[in-house]
Amino acid sequence: MAVSTPHPSLAPLPAAAYAMPISAIAQILAVDIDTGLPTAEALRRLAQYGPNDIGQVGHRHLARILLDQLINPMILLLLAVSAISVVMGHVTDAAIIGSIVLLNSAIGTFQEQKAEKAMASIRAMAIPTATVLRNGQQTPLSTTDLVPGDIVLVEAGNRVPADIRWIEIQRLQVDESLLTGESLPAFKTSAPLKAADLPVGDQTPIGFMGTHILTGRGKGLCIATGSQSELGKISGMLSTSKAGEVPLKERTNRLTRQMTAAALLLCLITFAIGVLHGEPPLHMLLAAMTLAIAAIPEGLPAVITISLSLGALRLSRHGVLVRRLPAVEALGSVTVICTDKTGTLTENRMAVSYPKPGDAILTAPFLQTMRLCNDARLAGEGNPDAGDPMEIAMLRFALFQQEDPATVGPDWKRLAEIPFDADRKRMTTVHSRDTVRLISMKGAPETILPFCQSILKDGEQLPLTEPIRQALSQVQETLASQGLRVLGLANRTESADHASPDVEAIDEANMVFLGFVGLEDPPRPEAKAAIADCRAAGIRPIMMTGDYRVTAMAIGRELGIYQEGDSVIEGMDLREQGRQWLADHAAHTTIFARVSPEDKLAIVEVLKAQHEFVAMTGDGVNDAPALKAADVGLAMGRGTDVAKEAAALILLQEDFSTIAKTIKEGRIVYDNIRKFVRYMIATNLGEIATMLLAALIGFPVPLLPVQILWINLMTDGLPAIALGFEPEEGNVMQRPPRPTTESITAGGLWQHTVWVGMVMGLCVLGVIMYARSSGQAAHYVRTMAFSALAFAQMGHLFAIRSEYRPLWRIGFWSNYRLNIAAGITVIAQLMLIYLPALQPMFHTTPLSRLDLGICALPAVVIYILVEIEKYARSKRQHCV
Repeated sequence: MAVSTPHPSLAPLPAAAYAMPISAIAQILAVDIDTGLPTAEALRRLAQYGPNDIGQVGHRHLARILLDQLINPMILLLLAVSAISVVMGHVTDAAIIGSIVLLNSAIGTFQEQKAEKAMASIRAMAIPTATVLRNGQQTPLSTTDLVPGDIVLVEAGNRVPADIRWIEIQRLQVDESLLTGESLPAFKTSAPLKAADLPVGDQTPIGFMGTHILTGRGKGLCIATGSQSELGKISGMLSTSKAGEVPLKERTNRLTRQMTAAALLLCLITFAIGVLHGEPPLHMLLAAMTLAIAAIPEGLPAVITISLSLGALRLSRHGVLVRRLPAVEALGSVTVICTDKTGTLTENRMAVSYPKPGDAILTAPFLQTMRLCNDARLAGEGNPDAGDPMEIAMLRFALFQQEDPATVGPDWKRLAEIPFDADRKRMTTVHSRDTVRLISMKGAPETILPFCQSILKDGEQLPLTEPIRQALSQVQETLASQGLRVLGLANRTESADHASPDVEAIDEANMVFLGFVGLEDPPRPEAKAAIADCRAAGIRPIMMTGDYRVTAMAIGRELGIYQEGDSVIEGMDLREQGRQWLADHAAHTTIFARVSPEDKLAIVEVLKAQHEFVAMTGDGVNDAPALKAADVGLAMGRGTDVAKEAAALILLQEDFSTIAKTIKEGRIVYDNIRKFVRYMIATNLGEIATMLLAALIGFPVPLLPVQILWINLMTDGLPAIALGFEPEEGNVMQRPPRPTTESITAGGLWQHTVWVGMVMGLCVLGVIMYARSSGQAAHYVRTMAFSALAFAQMGHLFAIRSEYRPLWRIGFWSNYRLNIAAGITVIAQLMLIYLPALQPMFHTTPLSRLDLGICALPAVVIYILVEIEKYARSKRQHCV
């Protein structure tokens, strides 16, 4: 909900509250940080600012969703045809068409009901109560009653109830992954920062609404509530951002408009020709209606929905859940993949990358310090690993390398410690064993080296001279340039008899430097090959991460995302330079580092404005607006509910190779949809050609409406669905992405359907002329025409299973479902001819064996001609 203008007595709070002293903020918010707000003032501010609530989400009623399904050119035309059929007494025809409409609308409604829940998920993240200081007393309070100026107290296990500026903290670590996407905990500080325009991940003096306190406790001053909080701003972006449009809807609508216009024109021509030949107008109206039924692709919505559902089923086997069916096909048009780093390109776990096993630096003191100056606990007795991810990685590494663990760990007793915090950037522990006291230290090298007077090298303690310090600095820079998080290790031993009796007063001087540790989140081994596959398919991968530039570049270079000549843009640069600058550089940028939610949304929108078809991955609340705005949003299974609701697909196997498989499956689905469209249009044009040619030479109407509906539903039904099971074409991931403006009939499909439809009509006309020349009755001639057209479509069906390869190359049984569907269709057609109970319903009569064979000849002709066309096309495009 919108927040009202602040009370005149309160000055507006600057956006960069992290750069201000807490006293200045308290003065602006008119609050005593020792006693908090008086109750009366808090109530006045609550009335002024409104509840600390992100707001309700509007939702569409079931009736509206259903209405949206029906407002579709094809559906409306089918409903009109159904109504006219009822008026003319063709109730069976109307019932069949109505059933198709209802089936398609029901499926679409079911899918849409699961969408648009993202903001409701954000509201579910709210916590019921918070501890607040008011009138000098700690008071449990509903979080919705928090106001700017409240003093909030939190501890480990709590969620931060609003955006707060830290006043006092003790070992405070916060999980901010829902806002930053980074898995490592954020260490918080209370001192103001001097930098300006920092991303969320760098604003250490700020606690953000919805984030989770991992360790420690803190006291903070509430600076923003409700929609003014960082979480609320993301919610606002999510509610106003427009969801990406999928190309299939536009393609099918365009095809429908074209076929509808053609149907109306052909109906008019047929009606005029018949009347000019002296046929009764009512009789020709029936013929024109029959032609309209033949021209309208009434099975298209249902078969496309089924094809997409089959693709969704196959994707589920790869660990992908589909929330919006059209997104399955849309994957085939993707030109850019904007992917997160952590967990998608990397394994989402810290590991020691330097030193390598067997390096000389791995001395007993080095490994000893890794183990002792460490608070992590490894899994055991059914319990998971516990502790800081970097400490877990170091402990695992030390245990794996240590030849005799009993000599360096359990028998050392910890006497005292100075824990790591964001100000010291190091941890120091004191241990004792027998008469020896050991001081161990680890932390940022720049905070460790000043306390070191010597270095352990080749088992000897050498003075830490200035040249050695410079050499160490170069090593540190080299490791950092590789994207590693670098820590330094040091220790000192002393006799317990000469040590200070006060173990709490730890002397950190005169330490011995032991070496560096480099840690990283390792790249997924399969990600590099998947990225190479995407590049070969004409898809540009882009990394968008909250991590630092150097780390992102190191991972990007290793995986093949970043290549020489590419640009790297940081969120701060983007915000300073503006969207036009971003648009000028976007085409050559493969890494965006330290980006905010607003940055991600801006990047997606700029790429879409440049006619890129964008897929976006994400898992946090910060990713939700961009996931919704992207053409295809891919949420991670481990991610927040907000991200999942905003996305079209959910990746349960959260690695980049799954994304590549998903895109491949999308291309296969679209190829198979094109095969169905090829089959359907050629079939319909064959029916139209038969009707028109018969009218032109003065023959009676060769096909009745119920016969055409049978062909459209039976021969276009099961076989068309079976085409959805066709295996991939060999070059599916070597082709460039399809332009979103490309017609579904592009690539020669339209020309193919025209000539096949004409040949099909001519073949059926030839069968009609043969039957008439034999002196057969009208219903016998019509039965032969009906059967010849149905069999001709089966010949076409087998010929178009591949766009380039002949049937013997792809294998007759590679899609056994299609063979079964074709067999059922042929058997059903024979039943209409020879079963007495069905003959009156479909106006058929039994055929002789010879005439039945004549009816099968068009199938052979169509099959041979299409195979010749495929061979010529493959030779031209070097596909054989």
